[in-house]
Amino acid sequence: MIFTCERAKKVWRSLGIEEKIQSLTLTDRSGSVILEEIITREEQIQNLDVGFAELVITAAWYIWWERRQLVHGETVQRPSRSAMAIAALTKNYKLATKKTSVLRQGWKKPPEGKVMVNVDAGYDENGGCGSVGSIIRDCSGGVLIAAHSFVPHLVDAPMAEAYVLKEGLMLAHHIGCNRLIVQSDCMEVVQIMKEGGFSANSAAAIYDDCNIIWSGFQDISIEHCSREANQVAHNLARRAQQCKQNYIWVDEPPSFILDSLMNYLE
Repeated sequence: MIFTCERAKKVWRSLGIEEKIQSLTLTDRSGSVILEEIITREEQIQNLDVGFAELVITAAWYIWWERRQLVHGETVQRPSRSAMAIAALTKNYKLATKKTSVLRQGWKKPPEGKVMVNVDAGYDENGGCGSVGSIIRDCSGGVLIAAHSFVPHLVDAPMAEAYVLKEGLMLAHHIGCNRLIVQSDCMEVVQIMKEGGFSANSAAAIYDDCNIIWSGFQDISIEHCSREANQVAHNLARRAQQCKQNYIWVDEPPSFILDSLMNYLE
């Protein structure tokens, strides 16, 4: 049941280990036998930087716990959020067992009633192209929407940074957000928007569009953040540069950003 029920499958998929679990359940064996085989493995899940055995054992307990909640008529979170909680628990256990650990100054949740929009861009000077990534999270840290895009024609890096700001604002408008904080690790973008959105550089027309979208929100502000706090948006932009495609994920974040989603302060 822990490995084969539909909800469990969605959790394994969100964790990025569904194929590994499927290969273990091809033969008719009990769950305890499968767990025993998993425990004997010394495999690492590279994208999460945790052991396969630790992740599966934590997930099995979490899925069982949520199943108990359902039996008692309680509501449970979406499988994607369950996966995030499982990954966080597993990673926290790993950090707690280290002799020394460094507390990361990462992303922080927005105040209750607001969402956080993180944006980042990359520019390829040789190709005259770029990539952008944006993600919106609520006050519980849950992912509402994430996206990345490949932009084949850009003049320079400032244009790429303005382009991703526009993309982030459009995403927030698309899902009906009205009270938001925008974060960027590009100080130029932050300063331009705080000074009214006027720009004399190559991105002037894009900033004009940003101002129009900006004015449609009830409560909006922008602030500078560290590169580490903006890591998820950075990873999204980097993936767009690699695959040269555009994607949007609603409620279900892709597994390749799961590790960076865990790295923020409570």
